[in-house]
Amino acid sequence: MGRPDLWHRDVLELALADGRFSAFLQAVRQAGMVELLSGPGPFILFAPIDAAFSVISLGLRKTLRGEIGSLSRVVSHHVVRGATELSRLTGNCSLYSLAGRSLTVTPGRIMQVDGARILETDLRSRNGCLVPINRLLLPEYPRESGN
Repeated sequence: MGRPDLWHRDVLELALADGRFSAFLQAVRQAGMVELLSGPGPFILFAPIDAAFSVISLGLRKTLRGEIGSLSRVVSHHVVRGATELSRLTGNCSLYSLAGRSLTVTPGRIMQVDGARILETDLRSRNGCLVPINRLLLPEYPRESGN
């Protein structure tokens, strides 16, 4: 439900105050998405905790550091425009990320989004919800044919 003393903050300020999202917040800054996520929203921000970044491959890490477009797509895939209280879901739900890809939220004893474990639901801020997850959500894009 979120701490009442933090409801006046936006999702990024809430993530910063929480302390578990330093790597993801750095990616948000590098992708140029701070202004958007500080705006009116509402947003659902599926935020990977810092430990999620320690297990990604060296190749992916280099790609995300070197290609702002790729980094921006990955960060955008963690953001959904709209307000849905995940804790109230009773069945699978498809949400669409800002990257234009579907995310499937699966409720249950262990709630998941596209296979990532949701660690808490509905940490509310003034412009949406922060949802801590245990791994990165990587959008899959079809390969171009004919190359």
